[in-house]
Order: sequence, then C-alpha cells, then structure tokens
Amino acid sequence: MKLTLPTLLILLFGVLTWRAISSGDQLLSTTPEPSADTIRYYVHDLRRERFDKQGNAVESLTIGTVTQRTADTDAQIAQITYERKDNANRDWTVTATHGALGQENTLRLFDDVEVIYHDQNVSLRSPTLTIQMDQKIASSDARVLIASPDSETQGTGVLLDLDASTAQLLADVETVYARR
Repeated sequence: MKLTLPTLLILLFGVLTWRAISSGDQLLSTTPEPSADTIRYYVHDLRRERFDKQGNAVESLTIGTVTQRTADTDAQIAQITYERKDNANRDWTVTATHGALGQENTLRLFDDVEVIYHDQNVSLRSPTLTIQMDQKIASSDARVLIASPDSETQGTGVLLDLDASTAQLLADVETVYARR
C-alpha cells in the first residue's frame, strides 16, 4: 500500500480532529456569550427574617420579585417591605415600589418610599431612601415629608437612626402645625 502526501495530510488532520474532540475541547464554540441583559437569577415572593441572640424576630425583608442580571452587581427588587424593631422594641415599617439590594446589605429604595413609625403614628415620605441594614441607619438627599396627626414637616435630606427612632432633616426645614 502506497501512501501519498495528500493521503498522509488527510489522515493526520483526521487524527488531530478526533483527539481534539475526544479530549473535550471544541474547535468552534456553539454557546453564545451572555449579554449584559441576561438574567442570572429570578426570585418571586422572598421573605428574609433576622433574629436576636434570644431568638426574637427583630428584622424582616419581604420582596415581591428579585432579578439579578449578568452585568449588575446589585439585584433589582420590587414590592419591598422592610420591618424592624428599634432599641425600645418599637416597630418601624419601610415600603417602596422598586429598589436595589446591594452586596453590602444596602437597600436602595425608590418610587413611593414610605417609613412608618407605628407607636407615634408618624410617617415619612420620600422619592428615594438608602438603608444600611447592618448599621441600622437610613438616609436620603431628596425632599422628604414627615407627617403626624398634629403637624407636617418638609425638608431636604434626612438621616434616620432606626435603632434610636430619630429622624434629622438636613436642610430647608418647614413645619406646619394643625389648628386646635
């Protein structure tokens, strides 16, 4: 049997191709690269609870939907309710339509943000609010409205201490008291 150069080249190509395929390497990639818009994960109806050392619930985060995209470091969230107790065991509730949950336990809220301090019948409304859940503080640079049965106070920027149940308006503060 006489082998010619073209026959040897074809044989060599076949052997190399067979070795590459059998070793798991692909000559051509058949999997498309994910785009920045590709969803990494999606969660529906999430509830996370935190407890103190005695086993008492001190914080809960309820989210209607969580979407993490390939290019994003933060998860996009919707229909948010964040509830916690302050140092005196009084309840706070924060709600918002949309937001983002960061990797450092940061909750950035926007669209219909409302903070309700139940024991005093006081609410705070703001277009945005950032909650540092580990530090138990919240802040916003936006215009805010604090409403109680006896007054309405507006200001620009707010700093909330969720453990001490205090709110500090940072600028342009105006208060209107109800007549009695």
